[in-house]
Amino acid sequence: MTIPVLVIVALLGLVCGCDNGGRSSLRDEFETLSRERGELKRQVEELQSENKELTGRIGQLAALTDETKLEALPELERIELGRRTGLYDKDGDGRKDKLVVYISPYDTTADTIKAPGSVKISLWDLNAGSEGAQLGEWQIAGTELKGAWAGTFLTNYYRLTLDAGQYLTGDEGELTLNVTFTDYIGGKVLTAQKVIKP
Repeated sequence: MTIPVLVIVALLGLVCGCDNGGRSSLRDEFETLSRERGELKRQVEELQSENKELTGRIGQLAALTDETKLEALPELERIELGRRTGLYDKDGDGRKDKLVVYISPYDTTADTIKAPGSVKISLWDLNAGSEGAQLGEWQIAGTELKGAWAGTFLTNYYRLTLDAGQYLTGDEGELTLNVTFTDYIGGKVLTAQKVIKP
């Protein structure tokens, strides 16, 4: 009787031992799925919270009238060219071949603002004949202008560095710089002019 009992116990041990590996993989899969479920639940809660915040913002904006929104926008009034605007020798070869232009846009309260827009810059030699008066012209698109915003402790400005070497001989006298700024919000076209000395 003891031999058949031992055989049965041995067989049960083998069967249980084989089955144990299946339980282990099921347990691992259950734990993985539980972790994934927890992560998905956390993401859903984050999205619901973000959705609630955005819905609140929309409600606040919807309560404002269009007139109120427009009145709050800064209105561009003028542009000024900075005193450091001029020609520079950036590569040290003794020839001023870079035109650096500092443009400060001002609103109606006399504050400098980062107004979106585009710029047209032209360089003139008014002492030359009518044929050669305009030395060069540059168009600065809104996306390029946006990246040129800079400032100091006292003021902010757009700083544009342009290659003017191809237009200059080095024999020029006083030059005139003309800048036209097209405002993308209000549609205004503003100009500023400055005499520069090479």
